[in-house]
Amino acid sequence: AIFTMFFGGIGCEAVISFLCCLFATYIVRHFERKWQNTFAVYVMSSCVCGLVAQIFVYIGMIDSVDKVNMGNIMLLIPGLAMVNAIKDLVSGEMLSGLLRLTQAIVQALAVALGFAVCIFVL
Repeated sequence: AIFTMFFGGIGCEAVISFLCCLFATYIVRHFERKWQNTFAVYVMSSCVCGLVAQIFVYIGMIDSVDKVNMGNIMLLIPGLAMVNAIKDLVSGEMLSGLLRLTQAIVQALAVALGFAVCIFVL
């Protein structure tokens, strides 16, 4: 919700962003234990975030979904994993750093794909 406010959203958009993030957090924590495919988990969670935001636009509670989606993307992007990958690369652990960087990039692509699917379908 704070990221939504940071990007210029109003209070109602921040509350909706908070609800979307609750759904995303539940999906990621629940399905990461059951599925081994984290790509599908992050695509599904970002798509659910986008769908919930779109539903609130159709209901008429908010005008646009942009700021809500920007706030939700910030939650799902693996920033800490990218920093750890760069740290490993700088410290000389090339294999570990490259693997972590690849995983972080694939996770970021999954988030982008989930939001893109939601935007293009609706």
